[in-house]
Amino acid sequence: MLYDHAVSTEDKRTFQKIAMIYWAPDAARVHEKMLYSSAKNALKTEVQGITLEMQACDMTEMTIEEVDARIRQIIQN
Repeated sequence: MLYDHAVSTEDKRTFQKIAMIYWAPDAARVHEKMLYSSAKNALKTEVQGITLEMQACDMTEMTIEEVDARIRQIIQN
């Protein structure tokens, strides 16, 4: 999933950043994970400006708060 996300910093600056979030459940078979990874890499080469790549194995890892926190970490570095 590609997600265009607005992030505000502590000093009130706002950034639009693209996050690529991909689903890879632990229960998936190795062959499925390999196919998914290949498709993900092909998409990544076609889309420019991806700030964050994030793999999620369960729904708790796919929250807006988690995306926010990870993008803020990238912006601050």
